[in-house]
Amino acid sequence: MRPASDLPSLNAVPAAPRSPSPLARELVYSYSGRRGIRLLLGLALLVMGLPFAGLICWDLRRDLAIDLSGETVQGTVLAALKDTSAMIDREHPTLVRFRYSVDGKPYEGETTVRHPEFEKVGSRVTVEHASGIPGFARIRRRQEG
Repeated sequence: MRPASDLPSLNAVPAAPRSPSPLARELVYSYSGRRGIRLLLGLALLVMGLPFAGLICWDLRRDLAIDLSGETVQGTVLAALKDTSAMIDREHPTLVRFRYSVDGKPYEGETTVRHPEFEKVGSRVTVEHASGIPGFARIRRRQEG
């Protein structure tokens, strides 16, 4: 143990707030050692995961565009087929193809629904579409409550 006379006095310590030296700032904010490895590993996983996220969330762009700037029009069901390749809550969803028009220009779209009232060909449905991109459309989901 050092004698008390060898310790610096409290008067030698600068008052708060103290600013770090350039070397201290570089050591604190640098990505070296474990931090650097974690940064590189995180970037590698991000780059590898983005294509998979794009495949899994295929309709995300369409849904975000409709949710942010959606408008509604009336459309007509052209076809309704059970999608036997998928199950939602132990039921096969229905792939519905529909036609609608925006500003006099006709469009066609398809969406997957779980509600049986959309299965009738020729029935009228409410179609939501993105205001800037009318080709991004889906059948409005049933309002709960």
